[in-house]
Amino acid sequence: MRFLLLCFIFVFSFSIKTQATCSDEDKVPGKLLVVTDGEISIAQGLSSKSGNIWKKISSKKNTLNSLSLNSKTVSSNSSVIYSVEGVRQDDLEKLDYVKSVQSDCYVDIQSNDSLFNFQSWYLSQVGFSNDSITPKREIVVAISDTGFDTNHRDLRDNLWINEAELNGQAGVDDDGNGFVDDIHGYDFADDDSNLQPSLSRDTDHGTHVAGLVSARFNNSEGITGISKNSVKLMMLKGFASNRNTTLGDLLQTIYYAVDNGAHIINASWGVEKTPQGAEVAAINYAVERGVVVVAAAGNSAVPASWVVPANIKNVITVGSLNSQDQLSTFSNYEDSNNIIDFVAPGGDGSQRRNEAVISTGYDGTYVSLRGTSMAAPIVSGALGFLMSQSNSLTAFQAVFILSNSSDNLSLAPYLQSNTETYQKINLENALDYLIANESDLPQINPEIDPVSGFGSRDLASSSSSGGCSGSLEPSSGSIDIAKIPLIIFLLFPLITAILFRKKQG
Repeated sequence: MRFLLLCFIFVFSFSIKTQATCSDEDKVPGKLLVVTDGEISIAQGLSSKSGNIWKKISSKKNTLNSLSLNSKTVSSNSSVIYSVEGVRQDDLEKLDYVKSVQSDCYVDIQSNDSLFNFQSWYLSQVGFSNDSITPKREIVVAISDTGFDTNHRDLRDNLWINEAELNGQAGVDDDGNGFVDDIHGYDFADDDSNLQPSLSRDTDHGTHVAGLVSARFNNSEGITGISKNSVKLMMLKGFASNRNTTLGDLLQTIYYAVDNGAHIINASWGVEKTPQGAEVAAINYAVERGVVVVAAAGNSAVPASWVVPANIKNVITVGSLNSQDQLSTFSNYEDSNNIIDFVAPGGDGSQRRNEAVISTGYDGTYVSLRGTSMAAPIVSGALGFLMSQSNSLTAFQAVFILSNSSDNLSLAPYLQSNTETYQKINLENALDYLIANESDLPQINPEIDPVSGFGSRDLASSSSSGGCSGSLEPSSGSIDIAKIPLIIFLLFPLITAILFRKKQG
């Protein structure tokens, strides 16, 4: 009985932290993300329960209309995400064409953002060489982040350019994609083309991430990105002022990137929650079109399986190393869900090593930051570099090469003894692998997750480390993880009474 009680306590402590939706304090008041079977033709004022479509989470904008709960037309089988306000969640869930309904969430970047002294150690750690290599084609990496210094001397020559908007008329949607003057990208948080950061505490973050991917190589100043001028940077701002950044805005950066030609999307941000329909639908949209999403594992020193988008199937999730090939003290880590795909340099904290990663900063500066936010773009840049060295290599084949050429490390989280095997990227080995095997690479067609309330990379684990049998997998449909704390709370007095009676007897 004591063993059974310990099992219950173990599950209870874990389920408190893992949550099906974002926490109450992280929810955007009145906003829901709704995934439908396809495009809905909105009729105005047909129901007393009608609400407002705040926006459609896709590449092209839609006119603000009333959401009718009584009529619809579906034009395709593709999932479409709407941000809706003024409608009850249970009313939406009753509709046969609605796949998923969830609260919109506030989102944080995945970086500690502490400034440290310059230490140029991280490129050699991942097999980067200073040899000039001519790319065979241009690869586009989209940076979904806080905002950017597009005039930075180490970035401006490597920016993606929307030629139709560059050569068009100011204030006009010249290419008809629904976004005005999106020359180098777009600001989805403020719905304009101004890519400058608006987070005072994280002014450098987006520019720093972009520089790690594709700061100008061999231009006799500053730093170099890992992709050696083979990658163009599509700048997508999803962050507004503090606590105004929402998951909906960030998901829209994914749709835009896919529809406008990105091969890889870097997402150095996240929120602790179980993946639900809207997030899964956005990732599926990218994967089905051959676009890889790379995400930071997070910096809370907890399992990476607790963080969206890191825990979504087919997302390439990256943890952080220090210069000694140890997991960074802050890095989220692997658990039985097998979430982390790669590790790369991201610095470390003062508890063990005082080091950070140097890259471009806002207003033409160079700054040192630490976090899995820094590790993720090193992987994104490496994937872009590999793709540029082939006329036909797909993004998922590049992931395959990077995995098969990585260095395996047996690592434990800081102050823990449980080790897991992690793959540290090795760019030199990856390039050699590509050259030797390019004609024999398999076609990679990832299995797509069904759009439902949960993705298959679930926060709950069936870990056997505690000796408890059984599983708590939300995808099974038998247990709602959000209700587990309540279930255990109700059962706990019963278990305690049984144990007390046994002791008395």
